[in-house]
Amino acid sequence: MMKNYDCTLVVNSCDKYDDILDTFFELLYRFWPDLPFDIVLSTETLEYKNKYFKIRNVHPQSKNCTWTERMTDTLNNIKSNYCLFMLDDFFLYDYVKTKTVLDNLKVLKKNPNIVNFTYWPILNDTEECIYPGFKKRKQQAKYKIAAITSLWNKKQFLKYISGYKENIWEFEPKATIRSNTLYKDDEFYVSKDFPKQVFPYNFTKYGLFSGKWFKANKELFKRLNMKINFRKRGFYNEKNRGLTNSIISAFKLDSYIMPNYSLKEDNPIHKFKLQYSKEFYQKYQIKEALNMIYWCLTDNWGFGIKDLTIKVIYKDHTNEIIDNKTLFGTFRRIGKLLVFNTENPHVYIQTIPNKKITFLEISGKIIIPLNKYYLKKAYKYVTKPKNDNQARLKRYT
Repeated sequence: MMKNYDCTLVVNSCDKYDDILDTFFELLYRFWPDLPFDIVLSTETLEYKNKYFKIRNVHPQSKNCTWTERMTDTLNNIKSNYCLFMLDDFFLYDYVKTKTVLDNLKVLKKNPNIVNFTYWPILNDTEECIYPGFKKRKQQAKYKIAAITSLWNKKQFLKYISGYKENIWEFEPKATIRSNTLYKDDEFYVSKDFPKQVFPYNFTKYGLFSGKWFKANKELFKRLNMKINFRKRGFYNEKNRGLTNSIISAFKLDSYIMPNYSLKEDNPIHKFKLQYSKEFYQKYQIKEALNMIYWCLTDNWGFGIKDLTIKVIYKDHTNEIIDNKTLFGTFRRIGKLLVFNTENPHVYIQTIPNKKITFLEISGKIIIPLNKYYLKKAYKYVTKPKNDNQARLKRYT
């Protein structure tokens, strides 16, 4: 008899992904043989059965609902007070650390202000904490809430989704804003690093992207002696990586240099708009920075920036317009366009040596998505500094 841990494994799927569910649950069976929780599968209408597990299918009250509305219905249909959330294409490739999961569950039960433990190292805006293998997210943090494998206090989960009509891409940034403004006392914890993952999975390498298989799946399933039919979906062409329709619906140029950042324009993108070109303007107050500034644009990639202008104002009230030719980072210059088609897009901005910076103004035009010519030319391309002295300059942020 399974011990009652007051927790349910909630697997989020959809009807059009029914062909990958057998694969997901076989990997779950192989790499989590002592799985201690009941399983609920959330889909629109699918009635799925599995040879390894007893699965309860849960469907939304309305067929024409958003992702947050469907998840609200799902959570309201489970009796446990805690849930482990997973997506259907988060394929395990090694054994789950059950003891750590149960230890985290005990912590949640003792601390109702803790929202979740996220089993993926989102390491920006973190600080050390008392829980081994984890870091605490700072009160103001980017991507504090993400639809990735996490152990949740169900009541807290419902607080962030109930009454909101958002797709999964909209949910992540908007729920994070709610955590940074409405619910400042809530606590969030993330795994420290990859080698010691509680749930060994990698959604940037295995599983699906934009409905197609990552090519690395072939190696994974060959190693596990699993036969998978890749023909139905085909393989995703990494060199054409850009922004899919679903990502476009939530994309905005929410750049940051300091932990606290602001935009003078929100720059929303309509979820059905496939071509987008809009000017942006950002102004930052900089504290005790000199020599080099690291500009992290966004976690999305597959876009271009045109007419980029960077103005630096120094503490002595002098200013300069940065020569774009001195910039380096994860982009490629193609004509007048800077094309970013590499993970974690960023730019290094070199300033006058040893002069303290007080303000930074950045303006330009963001263009997404780009055609295949630009995406292929800039795929994984990095613009390097022109000389060793430039590369050795210490950056302060």
